[in-house]
Amino acid sequence: MLIPKLNIQPKPSTVNKYSEYAIANTIYNFLFSKTSYRKIDEDILGLDSKETRGYQSMGIMRHYGLVSDHQNLFNKCSIDKAIDILTKQDEKEYKNIVDKLKLYKESSNSSAIEYESTMNIKDFKMFCLDKGFYYEDRLIRRFILSLETKPFLILTGISGSGKTKIAELWIEYKKIIYKDGKDRSVHVSVGSNWNDNKKLLGFKNILLEGDNSYSDTEVVKIIRDSNKEKDRQYIIILDEMNLSHVERYFADFLSALESRSKEIKLPNGEIIRWSKNLKIIGTVNVDETTYMFSPKVLDRANVIEMNGKKPSEYINSVKDSQEKIYKDIKSESWFGEYIANLDRIYEAVKEDFGFRVVDEVSQYIKINTDLFSEENFNQYFDEQVCQKILPKLHGAKAALKPKLDSLQMIFAGNEDYKLTNNKLEEMQNSVKKGYTSFIGE
Repeated sequence: MLIPKLNIQPKPSTVNKYSEYAIANTIYNFLFSKTSYRKIDEDILGLDSKETRGYQSMGIMRHYGLVSDHQNLFNKCSIDKAIDILTKQDEKEYKNIVDKLKLYKESSNSSAIEYESTMNIKDFKMFCLDKGFYYEDRLIRRFILSLETKPFLILTGISGSGKTKIAELWIEYKKIIYKDGKDRSVHVSVGSNWNDNKKLLGFKNILLEGDNSYSDTEVVKIIRDSNKEKDRQYIIILDEMNLSHVERYFADFLSALESRSKEIKLPNGEIIRWSKNLKIIGTVNVDETTYMFSPKVLDRANVIEMNGKKPSEYINSVKDSQEKIYKDIKSESWFGEYIANLDRIYEAVKEDFGFRVVDEVSQYIKINTDLFSEENFNQYFDEQVCQKILPKLHGAKAALKPKLDSLQMIFAGNEDYKLTNNKLEEMQNSVKKGYTSFIGE
């Protein structure tokens, strides 16, 4: 086979806009099909071809020296055969092309989206920080790579620790990566009365006939869409999964996860398939009102526990974010004392509140100090300790009394914290009976 010579015209400003996989995918489609530049812009780079007119993919081709004679050159060859031909033709000249084809092959075998995800760990952390949310490097790595290892990820931990938010931020981040703004996700809040799969897979109305008898769901639509666009990641968020028995409403998905066919049968008899690029992220708040997961569920998922972080570390990480209140209060006279007190309370209650509480307390204090006076800062903080932190405390004497004792040591003798001190005293008296909560017996 005669291989045309490369005609390299460097276009770094064009190439640097796209991920390594997007470039590899673009080159592969050019060499192995008659796909037009406009079509590649649209389908591979996720652009509006009416605006780009194919110039983006054309620029990538020119950067790597590919000309019109190379288009569809390997349409009758396997990718391995093409790599072998180029290497034997001139290993040095075609090295960049061969490398991209190897990357495409590797990524296709492990799913394109999986390769792309591993490249985005640091970028995603910075994206989260810009939005005012702090997650440790290790957590972000575990989150992203867990989605690659298994399509089902469970995030568990205390309320307000950022479980749902990290999933939403990942969806938002992927929109930017794909550069098309398309929503490839659905957010479903699990209800406490879910006893079957109707909320996920729809139902068939026996009073109607034909196609009109079946009512599908957003989940079903997302699954169908994910099968049509397998080089893009699709996400289903199931919020508070354990408000109902997971095995009852999620059984079809659990079976599909382990079956070779990945088939899910809809109530109307239609078969849909769980494709590799479809991910489900479930969130779990563990308390007395929820159901525990069976080994069958846990065996099919990666489970990551997400809890709070020392308030000072969290605030210092996001205090410059435009999305948070801290940039407006970090220069206030009370800011240093405020952070120190939050840390002491956090340690006293054994890390029993998350980022959401810290944000909401800070917002409340900022509004009050702006409207009234900074001199009454302790009063506003007292109100928030009593309204946002103490209500979370409940339980048996053995577990709760040490927390109450520690909190009393923080506020004892400070007359500015009347609400907090009075409530703590009341709870101390109540816990002597063996159990107490903020609201009472």
